[in-house]
Amino acid sequence: MPIFLIVVVALIALLVISSVRVLNEYERAVMFTLGRFTGVRGPGLIILWPVIQRMSKVDLRVIVLNIPKQDVITRDNVSVKVNAVVYSASSIRPRPSSRSPTPGTPPARWRKPRYARCSASMRWTNCSRSATR
Repeated sequence: MPIFLIVVVALIALLVISSVRVLNEYERAVMFTLGRFTGVRGPGLIILWPVIQRMSKVDLRVIVLNIPKQDVITRDNVSVKVNAVVYSASSIRPRPSSRSPTPGTPPARWRKPRYARCSASMRWTNCSRSATR
């Protein structure tokens, strides 16, 4: 009986330890309950239901990249040395999903737009229909 009690206490301790998360000041957490968005949490101590809730961390820090000097020739044949600094906060924006909403259809970024300019008169028409309609 004491071995069973030790195993149960160890499992409960493991669940409690896995449900506590700490977020730094520059991080936010996106909370999902049973796969559905339930809110955003700020920095500090976060307590989750171990099997029911998931947490995704988002880093809010701005990344600074220094691009070294490069020789560039302009259209009027002037040689110029150019350097740049790139400020990036790429983790704030959600990435587009590569999975399609329904099986068998390509993702939206692969599909052609439904309406486009395809006639010489520059009218907005549906390209699958004839231009006379």
